[in-house]
Amino acid sequence: MSRHCGYDEPNWGPISRHAGQSEQSSHDLPHRRSFAGLLAQVSLDLLHCDQNFAAEELLRESLAIREKQEPDVWTTFNTMSMLGGALLGAARKAGDGSEKANLLADAEPLLLKGYEGIMARLVVDGQNAELFKVQKQRLAEASDRLIELHTILDKPEEVNKWQAEREKWK
Repeated sequence: MSRHCGYDEPNWGPISRHAGQSEQSSHDLPHRRSFAGLLAQVSLDLLHCDQNFAAEELLRESLAIREKQEPDVWTTFNTMSMLGGALLGAARKAGDGSEKANLLADAEPLLLKGYEGIMARLVVDGQNAELFKVQKQRLAEASDRLIELHTILDKPEEVNKWQAEREKWK
């Protein structure tokens, strides 16, 4: 799938502020869940285009909704992994120093918990073939993020571990 990535990083503030303007009534919950999904989908495209700062803001909003409304659903953990990926991308651009170290420290638990959460909720192949296919793709992406994290942190044993894990999702 080709993505148009030739734009400047936009200001997504009005979109994300829209979701948090007020507490929603219970009849609005499906809309909030849909909105969280939309934010995550837009963020996935932004991550693929290396637009990490824009993705981070949207993913924080999406994760806040999902943790409140769907704390035990696999997509919540995928959003967590994606947020860790946005922080990882920001660390890549930060250069060396404390900002990079802080971003990596914030990214690591999100990446690990995200991967583990998706794995714990993985459907059995054959139960729902389409969902399994999507989950495998998301686990591959989560593995790639963990490989990148541990490469940056110069932890070759962890890199090898996550590369082996990545092989499962081809």
